[in-house]
Amino acid sequence: MKRLVSLVCALAGAAACGDNLTPGGGDDEDAVQPDAPNPDAMPPTDAATATHAGTISVFDVRLRNQGGAGVDGHGIQVGISFVDLATAQQPIMEESPGNPTDGCKLWEYTPAQLVASFGSDQGPVQVCGDGPGAQFTCAQAGNAFPPCVFMAGVGYICPDAASSGSAMGATFASPATSLTAMTTTTVNKFNALDVGRYIRFSGTGNAILDNAGPLPIVDVPTAGMGAVVVFAGVEVTAAPTTGTYTVLAGVGPIPGAPATGFLADNEMIKFEKAASANFEAFPANVGFTGAGGIGDAFTLGTMNGKVTPTSIPTDGSAFTVGCDDAAACGTALGSILNIITTDATLGPSPFSFPPPDEKRVQIRCIEVGATTITVPAAYSARLTQAMSGGTRIQATFIRSNQAGATNMSGPPNTVLIAGGHAEVGFTNIPQPSN
Repeated sequence: MKRLVSLVCALAGAAACGDNLTPGGGDDEDAVQPDAPNPDAMPPTDAATATHAGTISVFDVRLRNQGGAGVDGHGIQVGISFVDLATAQQPIMEESPGNPTDGCKLWEYTPAQLVASFGSDQGPVQVCGDGPGAQFTCAQAGNAFPPCVFMAGVGYICPDAASSGSAMGATFASPATSLTAMTTTTVNKFNALDVGRYIRFSGTGNAILDNAGPLPIVDVPTAGMGAVVVFAGVEVTAAPTTGTYTVLAGVGPIPGAPATGFLADNEMIKFEKAASANFEAFPANVGFTGAGGIGDAFTLGTMNGKVTPTSIPTDGSAFTVGCDDAAACGTALGSILNIITTDATLGPSPFSFPPPDEKRVQIRCIEVGATTITVPAAYSARLTQAMSGGTRIQATFIRSNQAGATNMSGPPNTVLIAGGHAEVGFTNIPQPSN
């Protein structure tokens, strides 16, 4: 099972939107590129202009059942990206040129351009929550959610050092269910918060483990005294004799996780970051600290011809995704629809979404105050097999609130922060017959 790919971008759109690691594999961190500055709208040359922009996002993501697979899921996905505006990829199509918060935009990326879109290292980012969700706590003794750090070639990830360790001495049992139970002798132990996170192996010499990418942790049995973890997506029977494993938080949905999700509508989430090369330190309480918290959970509808994230048209026709009425969408600043393609060979999982071999098409549509998003036919045509060469589409509908911080001196670089709920699904692109 390969991973889901990124979900987010901030509603104000002038910053990058980091795609995070998700169900089960691959290290392609796709980023929604920031919009390049509009020359006609730039201030006079003697005024300070932004040189870099950032996006930080936290979403409770529902993994939507695809093709009768009988699998739903939930998970927290954190996306972080800081980019140089001078080299940011520009869209090749725009409904509202120069306006980052209105209409649809379309990009095409080569694999090298995707890697470049991961941005740069601007220091660790700490996520901390005061709301009712269990995944984030602001305890004085430490945070339940680990700091997120930059990894070259991958982008920002959130490794949990307390649960990571050596893979040596581990034993595996695989009951032919695409689940693997691991018992490790490392001094680092697993705990209940690791359920809903991912585990990634490196240097074990076991090709299945080393090449699988992040795998979703579905259980930490209490009988294992913290030494046992169960993860999905592969079946491994041979115990590695070397290598390490890393537990990653904020990767994305866990197949089979409860439908109730991980974050409440009134979740209050704050972000901390020290000063770095291009951004000042965050002031206190940056994030969602008011009574409203993040964007609400929602229910997508199919009235009046609307489609779901698992049924995106592949014939180039226009389509709409969204809620049937305002009550079904709850409260949020606006809606985002983020669509990406892969042209790689798919794995057996209905959620397989490997990095592109040659090209990725991305459509990002933003509507402030709206509960539906409509993708015009000219944009939808780029998703067809003839135009994209694609094998699968990943579509994510997002309801988000927004916060942010701007440098008070020097270049007015801005970090935009998005928080809310999202729903992701997949559509297979019909392939030409031989």
